Amino acid sequence: METHMRKIIVGLATVVGLAGALMAQGDPQPTCKMCPGTYIPKSEVDAYIAKAVAENLIDQQARDIDIGKAHIGIGCSTARATTDPRSGTVSRTS
Repeated sequence: METHMRKIIVGLATVVGLAGALMAQGDPQPTCKMCPGTYIPKSEVDAYIAKAVAENLIDQQARDIDIGKAHIGIGCSTARATTDPRSGTVSRTS
């Protein structure tokens, strides 16, 4: 009888704990209503990549977005395949 009662008490405590955790989460809302989005078209990304290849750039910034208390940086990164993997390079693409 004690084992059965202990299982009931543990089960009730678990249910109450889970219910409390779920209620504490509340209703998540965005930080602003109708927040604007930033769209970067594929043609623009392709232009950044073409520029990087032509000017031998590794990475470059495409956008700096102000989101209030912080800025988000969006960029493109390119890497070329190396001919000699022993040349001290970090990445190799093919």
